[in-house]
Amino acid sequence: MIDDKHKLWSEFDECGEVEIRQRLANQVYGESKTFAVKAWLQHRVSQRSEAAMSEQLSIARDSVVAS
Repeated sequence: MIDDKHKLWSEFDECGEVEIRQRLANQVYGESKTFAVKAWLQHRVSQRSEAAMSEQLSIARDSVVAS
């Protein structure tokens, strides 16, 4: 099951987020794959949020050190 998830997510990574969103909107995927796509997309959003927060913390630390 985990290997299937990694295989699917690798496939999604290769296609890219824009393509996967288009396929999802066009209802290309069946029910189980749609669930996996939505989980992958949520993971991508979470990664961006974490990266943004990390960058904000870094900027805040730099400004404190510079003060």
